[in-house]
Amino acid sequence: TSNTFWERNEAFRRLPAHMVPVYNDGFGNLYVLDTDQIIDGENPIYFWDHEGLPDQSAEYVADSFAAWLCNELMANEE
Repeated sequence: TSNTFWERNEAFRRLPAHMVPVYNDGFGNLYVLDTDQIIDGENPIYFWDHEGLPDQSAEYVADSFAAWLCNELMANEE
């Protein structure tokens, strides 16, 4: 929770309240659920670059947590 607090309140590029972190990549960037959107009953996953400009959007990654997790697991098998 300390990372979430910092990302939401102190970071140069603040994480919006509707973005819920699910994974930290180890470099300060986050994979987040966008709770403002629903695609086929699921919240999509976005990549949040902590070094981006304040007006930069998060990068779309997957339609759902399950789809993102499957992609991550398959990528780690290679």
